[in-house]
Amino acid sequence: MKKIIFLTITLSSIFTLADQWINSYQRHDGTYVQGHYRSDNCRRRV
Repeated sequence: MKKIIFLTITLSSIFTLADQWINSYQRHDGTYVQGHYRSDNCRRRV
C-alpha cells in the first residue's frame, strides 16, 4: 500500500513539472511560429 501511495505522489509530481505545449500561432507581423514546448525555468533553478 505504501508503494502505491509513493508511486502516485511521484508520478503526479512528474506531470506537474512537465513542460507546457504551446500551439502554433501567427504573429502580428505575419511570422508563423510552430508549436513547441515551453519549459518553466523558475522550477529548474532551485
